[in-house]
Amino acid sequence: MGNTVFVSTEAEWNAAAAATTASIDPDRFTVVLLDDIVFAALPEQLNLENTTLDGLGHTLTLPTATDWEGLVIMEGNAQVRNVWLDASNVASIADNNGLLAHEDARGAVFGCHVIGTVTGVGTGGIMGGGSIDSGSVIVGCSIRPPDGSDVCVRGEGTGGIAGNPRAVDVLYCVCHGDLAQGVSSGGIVGRLTAPARLEGCVMVGDVVGGNSSGGIVGVVAGSTPTVHGCAMHGAVTYTAGAGVFGNGGICGLWTVRGTIFDSYATGSTGAGCGVFVAATGTSIDFTLTASYANGAMNTEAALLHTLGDEGGVTFFNVHASDVSRAIRVGNGSQVFDNPTLLAVPSGTDPQLWIGFDPQRWLAVPDEPPLLRVFQNVNPTLPGPLTGQFRTGLFDPAAYTSYSDTPALAPYAYVHVSTVAGTAKVNVNLPNPPSPIGGGGPSS
Repeated sequence: MGNTVFVSTEAEWNAAAAATTASIDPDRFTVVLLDDIVFAALPEQLNLENTTLDGLGHTLTLPTATDWEGLVIMEGNAQVRNVWLDASNVASIADNNGLLAHEDARGAVFGCHVIGTVTGVGTGGIMGGGSIDSGSVIVGCSIRPPDGSDVCVRGEGTGGIAGNPRAVDVLYCVCHGDLAQGVSSGGIVGRLTAPARLEGCVMVGDVVGGNSSGGIVGVVAGSTPTVHGCAMHGAVTYTAGAGVFGNGGICGLWTVRGTIFDSYATGSTGAGCGVFVAATGTSIDFTLTASYANGAMNTEAALLHTLGDEGGVTFFNVHASDVSRAIRVGNGSQVFDNPTLLAVPSGTDPQLWIGFDPQRWLAVPDEPPLLRVFQNVNPTLPGPLTGQFRTGLFDPAAYTSYSDTPALAPYAYVHVSTVAGTAKVNVNLPNPPSPIGGGGPSS
């Protein structure tokens, strides 16, 4: 399995960083954390080229830092998993970097959790900019704000999980805090600008001030992207001004052909904002299907605003608590009602959530549905992320299948079940080496 480097102190971390930089073995090797580490000085970056960092649920606490450029460099077939990163003391992030990963990251990140606030341009909690040709993935990660703060995300083109991930799929991630005064920013992803999936993600917090930002994604400008099975729990307002767009519960500005489906937003929507999308581009063939809007709407709000004509937007099986305003055209100059818009049903019968995939969603009495991958750790619960996250319960990559009652797979898991349309798709990720002693815990 190549080399395994065990790390339990600051000195051992820096020695491991020197080893990875020197590329001591051309084959994959693993850096394994055996204890929490509180860094007294800025740590050296791990260069994870064809290398794995496994945190085993331990916490790395960073010292005071400005213009931070990430803890690890991810290249080639890099993997990072099961790391907690306390970046509460990081005051600012260098443009296009992440709190966890350096810019232009490529590889796979599983079950990593960040405490901190994302600031700057193109930055993110896990990564800032991803490589355009990476084909990479972020699975089961989260961010929450430092103690004493409610804000996870600020800045321009920033995201709670990723800033501008480009060709990186982002699956089953959570932002548990507010997005404040963001421009083209998102609770999960700032800008989606290349073919990629944004799936099964949850924002638990408000989008406050700024413009062109969204609870899930700020700006979508890639090739026919989809936002699938996502949920927004929070209010949406924006700072009005000439030449700016409002904020959206799911997306701020959607400029290309694409689809939002099997998703919902709950919470109040302010003037000039969209429950789902603040603004869509002209004649882009945008589709909203099997989605729910469950919250109060200002009289100058809408499910979405479009800069083109109504013909560029299709609604199918869309439900709303306020059915009087579906679309506002010309940045709010004209209102169209959509005859296919349906009221949000009341009651607890899971069949009432028409169009939702029962393999993806779990019915919850008197509440919106819950993504099944989160049924052991409800991401919508108030307060900070609980200690259960350390046990591996919140780690969709470790589940044998998201549609089953979650059960931890053997340590060297590589399988994630997702959904594209109505068909299951297996995402097979590179097989990591065995852990300490060669064998992992049994399921």
